Amino acid sequence: DIVMLQEVGLTKMESMDYCQGPDGSFSPEIFGQKLAINYPAFAELLDCYSIVNCSPRLEVRRGGAPRPKDNGVILVSKELLKRFHVNALTRGADERDIRLKELYTLNAGKPIVGVRLVDSGGAAVLDVFGAHFEKAKTLQNLRSLLDIAGVSLGRG
Repeated sequence: DIVMLQEVGLTKMESMDYCQGPDGSFSPEIFGQKLAINYPAFAELLDCYSIVNCSPRLEVRRGGAPRPKDNGVILVSKELLKRFHVNALTRGADERDIRLKELYTLNAGKPIVGVRLVDSGGAAVLDVFGAHFEKAKTLQNLRSLLDIAGVSLGRG
């Protein structure tokens, strides 16, 4: 099972909670622990699912600081994680891909979150994205995101 949540308000989380991994990157494990402490209602969900990526809204006009009141979150069942590895395709508060940084700016900082499921041999099985696109720019931003992911939307 894969669960994608959009517009998740996590106002008890702090900006630094998104940057607790190596080199200031996002750590799903640490974020999940802090989420369970700050929001006990999530604890039951986190017994069966693991957070694999989270993207907060970014203050693109103020240096890109994360705003925890609007998040895109991807969770994967712990059973599925026994068979597949998950790689983050987006890094929200610590995005290093210049194309994704530009897309966040075009999207007014709204969350874009993505992961790739990989099998035991290292082959990509599935890419999953959740995006809260600006309504007037949905098609343009979707095309940009798919281009970054190496997928064509086709004509339209």
